[in-house]
Amino acid sequence: MHDQRTAQLPPVTAAGLPIAERKSLALHAAVGAKLPEDSDLLQRAKDRVATWQRDEQVHPWYAAAWAEVLGRSPSEIRDFLTDPSEFACSLRQVSPFAGALTVAERLAVLRRFAPGQADEPQPT
Repeated sequence: MHDQRTAQLPPVTAAGLPIAERKSLALHAAVGAKLPEDSDLLQRAKDRVATWQRDEQVHPWYAAAWAEVLGRSPSEIRDFLTDPSEFACSLRQVSPFAGALTVAERLAVLRRFAPGQADEPQPT
């Protein structure tokens, strides 16, 4: 099944980032595209961070940083999800949005990194 939101995402242009971080950035861009339509998505992320903090499931630095990010406006959160900065890349390694995309949405994003696609890493 082809997801229109994923198909309409702009190419992720984070030159210089390793492929794993570019994939994470693209996946989080897809999550950001869902935020306006899925009112529960943001609350589930906030609940996950609260669980991290309560149960000490992840390093406190990640939990506190995500709590701060998720306290921002929805548009600022969407901007952060696609921020190629070192800080944002670091936080995306431990994301409260894990599981936010369906398998089909996730595969549609990852297909963009297949050989011959626009987001394929270019040889140096």
